[in-house]
Amino acid sequence: MRNSKKDLFSCCCLGVLIIFSFSLSAEETVTQQEVPKEQNMVESTPDGKWIINSTDSRKIYAIQCGLDVTLFALKYFKIEYSLPRVSVGLPLTEKGISLADIQQILLAYGLKTDARKNVTLKKIASLLNGEYIALFPLSSGNGLNHYYIGMRDDQGVVQLVNVSKGISPLVSQKSKEYNERLEKKFQDAGGVVLFIKKEKNKNVSSLASVKINSQTIELGEFMIGGPDSSTLIEASFRLINTSDSPIIISSIQTSCGCTQLKWEGGILKAGENKEVQFSVIPGAWGRGEQKKIARVSFADGSSTDVAIHGTGQTPVESQRIELSQYSAVVEITEETDKESFDVRLAKLSSYVRPIQEIKMTSDVSWLAPELTEQAKQDEYETAELHAKISVKELRPLLESNDGKIQGTLHISGVKDMEPVEMKVEVFQRDFYRFSQYLVSLAKDSSETITIQVEPENENDKIKILEIKPEADFIIAENQEENGVNTISIRLDKEKEIKTGYYTITAKLENSKGTQNAAQITVNATSP
Repeated sequence: MRNSKKDLFSCCCLGVLIIFSFSLSAEETVTQQEVPKEQNMVESTPDGKWIINSTDSRKIYAIQCGLDVTLFALKYFKIEYSLPRVSVGLPLTEKGISLADIQQILLAYGLKTDARKNVTLKKIASLLNGEYIALFPLSSGNGLNHYYIGMRDDQGVVQLVNVSKGISPLVSQKSKEYNERLEKKFQDAGGVVLFIKKEKNKNVSSLASVKINSQTIELGEFMIGGPDSSTLIEASFRLINTSDSPIIISSIQTSCGCTQLKWEGGILKAGENKEVQFSVIPGAWGRGEQKKIARVSFADGSSTDVAIHGTGQTPVESQRIELSQYSAVVEITEETDKESFDVRLAKLSSYVRPIQEIKMTSDVSWLAPELTEQAKQDEYETAELHAKISVKELRPLLESNDGKIQGTLHISGVKDMEPVEMKVEVFQRDFYRFSQYLVSLAKDSSETITIQVEPENENDKIKILEIKPEADFIIAENQEENGVNTISIRLDKEKEIKTGYYTITAKLENSKGTQNAAQITVNATSP
């Protein structure tokens, strides 16, 4: 196959959800007039969502069929991926997602792509021998397009896959009218197709392909106390992709909360030169010569560190307590089945003279600060700050706070010493997902929609404990068949049904007894 130029690439339609969760399968087409043309009205979130800021101050969460087909291709070829990085690499515009951006993501994850134009769907079907799948748009009318996948199934039949709805034949053996109608939709959308297959024997690491203009950033000396301690110090380094393929930067993280990054990862196109800007908060840096790092991690698992050096000075030489870091993040998973556990947070030190006394308190009951026993014998000069976290107390709090909660440790010494604080954030990873987070039901329809509950771990079993619809005309029921839990949703025709968006809250429990809550949004529509 021969490569096609990027100007052949078309865009696809948008799906919009007025909800606060992410889905891969829900879809609702909107008109071009509803999509903002001003770029500052569209923003992305760190967890991979795109938001349209509407003129009436609503935040509209957008779901894109371009994202759906991209994730389908990655899963088909068993490629591990980062959802936020894939989503951010597929920027939202008033026209949708371009095929050029989809190609960049697939190339970045090591897949081989070939773009072609001036072909027919029949020709595409003949080329799908199991090694390739095809990705292409079809016109859905009103100037909008929708992305589909073409692939050969286990029975040898070439199928047209609508990721959000289902499958149908790519080429019918019986209906000439069906083939002509589908072919017209293909040509109306531009008649361009992207063939995708897995690259064989591609062993070049991302680390070897990316150069950094400086492995060490010298910030020099600066005041960490007084009026200048809140003035940010700006610096940057550059990433250069020296290869002829795009590369995914899965994350850029710093070793200290005093360093704030303005770009935390994404796609680095072939030959692209990307400036990574960051700022340092002097007041949180620490006294004396300090060495921090910015770790650049790639989608293939490799990583490299950029060293950040600086010397913090104080205007007054007074005794105080210092921590090696002033914030920490702790993850709780479903495997964390202990009632409590100990976590190391930071190294404790002092300035001018040894610390004679330490007092520690916490503003939350689930977080109890502790010091190592050896530290007390050494007047706290080698102290390590630990904390005991009560999982038993945390579980219900995490459940009612969207899986994330924060506490603060207060550390003080003698009266003339300035106290310090440390922030500890705990988050809980979900152990399940729904096959669909948004359903649409017409007021005059008797349709029942079934949502499957899928565990994160293949051998886990999720139990539905409780289902609470927001509106009394929504009927949501739990069903179990062959060990698979589902939620069936329908509208009660005997009650008054009001159009709008309504929430169903489901309380779930995994096989270890850990409980999480999730929501499904129901859109009740007029006929």
